[in-house]
Amino acid sequence: LDSAGNTGAIAALTGLLPMADGSMKLTIEPGPNNSNGSHFFYLGGMQITTHGVPEPGSAVLMLLGAFVLPALRRNRK
Repeated sequence: LDSAGNTGAIAALTGLLPMADGSMKLTIEPGPNNSNGSHFFYLGGMQITTHGVPEPGSAVLMLLGAFVLPALRRNRK
């Protein structure tokens, strides 16, 4: 993505997962077409958006509830 004069183009990364400790490492560097003698470049802006992913404990509780609640309803009849 060429940031010089850019007023509307974006780059999007999807499917990124954190490391086991929950951290993520972002490395940015000049691209191969960087003609600046000092390899200076711009990062115009960055937005990080997360999408709710239930932690493993929550997923287990949801699955447990899916099996236990119907069983409790059957026992009440």
